[in-house]
Amino acid sequence: MSLYFELLQKPIFSVEDVADRYEKISGARSAIKSLVRQGMAVKIRNNMYTCISGETGNPVANRFQIAR
Repeated sequence: MSLYFELLQKPIFSVEDVADRYEKISGARSAIKSLVRQGMAVKIRNNMYTCISGETGNPVANRFQIAR
């Protein structure tokens, strides 16, 4: 859960952003998959994710941040 709150600070994140918390990249990937399964994050495209706001249920990143 603390990973989710940490990732809320970034509008868009990748596996590399999460990998510094884990020894192996596979641990970071499984943590992100878990967040996606729980509905706390959504995949935008390959290696690009955004968190889902608990208040509104919408993605944290807006369309301009995603397009960038």
